[in-house]
Amino acid sequence: MTDAGCPDGGMRSELISTRVMRSGPVAQGTLFIAASAFFATVFWRHIALSSTDHGPHIRYAKEIGTLSDITWPHFLYQLLLKAVAPLTGYERGALLILGLCYGLLAVVIMREMARAAPTLGPQRTATLTGLLLVASHIYLPSVLVPNIYYYYLAPIAWHNPTQHLNKLFAILIYFLFVRLFTEPAATRRRVELACLIVLCILSALAKPSFLIAFLPLSAALVSWRLLTGSAPRSWLRDYVLYLALPVVGVLTIQYLAFYEYSGQQRVMLAPFAVFADPAKFILRLPFNFLFPIVVTMLAWPVVSRSTRYKLAWGFVGISIACSVLFVEAGPKLRSGNFLWTGQTGVFLIYVESLLLVITNRAELAGRRLALIWTAFGLHVLCGIGYVAAAMLYSDARWR
Repeated sequence: MTDAGCPDGGMRSELISTRVMRSGPVAQGTLFIAASAFFATVFWRHIALSSTDHGPHIRYAKEIGTLSDITWPHFLYQLLLKAVAPLTGYERGALLILGLCYGLLAVVIMREMARAAPTLGPQRTATLTGLLLVASHIYLPSVLVPNIYYYYLAPIAWHNPTQHLNKLFAILIYFLFVRLFTEPAATRRRVELACLIVLCILSALAKPSFLIAFLPLSAALVSWRLLTGSAPRSWLRDYVLYLALPVVGVLTIQYLAFYEYSGQQRVMLAPFAVFADPAKFILRLPFNFLFPIVVTMLAWPVVSRSTRYKLAWGFVGISIACSVLFVEAGPKLRSGNFLWTGQTGVFLIYVESLLLVITNRAELAGRRLALIWTAFGLHVLCGIGYVAAAMLYSDARWR
């Protein structure tokens, strides 16, 4: 007998709802602690290795005493390190910051999942979030070489600390932007717009890799909405004041201070110059996107109706273009710093693909949903293997 046929059916439904509401914060707190501890453990291994980027970033933080000591365009990570180092030391401070970064990222994604699919339940939402954070590119074509990092756009780059701050701010900005500028009936409160400014500035100071692709994409979306009459004129004012101007301002200052006026290096257009063998990158590119490609193909009716999902794919396109077209001329050319933008795009489309699936899982039920989860599971298995390689090997090819 259903609840509707029981005299106490209403009370039972209310009791279930109350339990779900109470278990939500508990699940979020558990996920926060688990994600923070897990990722801090893996970062501990990389901080101990001399072949990763953690050492130079920590040394740079130690060298910063005044503003004149800042010689890199992004330095938020170093400022955070200096803030916690008196209590923890620099190495432990790095573990704390990076672990908390992933703990916060897990909670943000879990809350967005709960917002998109409230009937999924906090336990399943937390589990999916944890799997998503581990999921990585499919490196099967090169696993016997061995090489599971080079020529891929890995959504998890264990060896670089600033990329993880970049991913956190990218998700925060993207979630807030789609809520404010893709939902026509959205109420844009001043506090949310103020948060957008703060997040954009912090993102630029952490690592501008997300913003250099997101700025033109967001501008194109808002312009198209205004031209087609599907958005009020207030959108343009809010977009310019609370996103475009702050981002353009900070990025311009960074470019002038650290490229144009320094004379040490500059950004230049040089397609595929960062790759010794561009063909390998091109051939392996689809292996970064199996899950999103399967979702797009099998859920096309849903995809065609989702502005935010099409926006995510637009970001992927621009981010890959940035990765292969631009380089830093000079001593950092082979560092491939524009590849971080492409890696951010891979992570973002994983997140948005999972959100699309769980939101429309009833419509995708059956064989289509089974194939989608199989593709996602393959990314998760490769991610687990990537974690194992990161913990066991010091060779840069495994990082």
